[in-house]
Amino acid sequence: MTKLTEIISSNGSYDPTSKTMKTDYGLRSIYINPGFIISMREDISMINRAKEKELVEGLNPSVGFTKLTLSAAGHTTQFTVVGTPEHIIEKFDQQ
Repeated sequence: MTKLTEIISSNGSYDPTSKTMKTDYGLRSIYINPGFIISMREDISMINRAKEKELVEGLNPSVGFTKLTLSAAGHTTQFTVVGTPEHIIEKFDQQ
């Protein structure tokens, strides 16, 4: 198992002043079994959001974000984690 940092979002709320959805983001640890990863790619959507505004206080947007797709028991699940795909691969290689 490899420890990664997942970026999560709360349910958005509508801001009538700016006429936009406001979403809060946070971080939490997640442990991934690399054997269940079927794909990983840059999460361009999250990268663009991080360029627009600070998602989590103190989180440098240049660290990048990766969307992992995992498969287990015939089901797939996706997580967005902090770091570029290359950085994530390095973490798995260190295990």
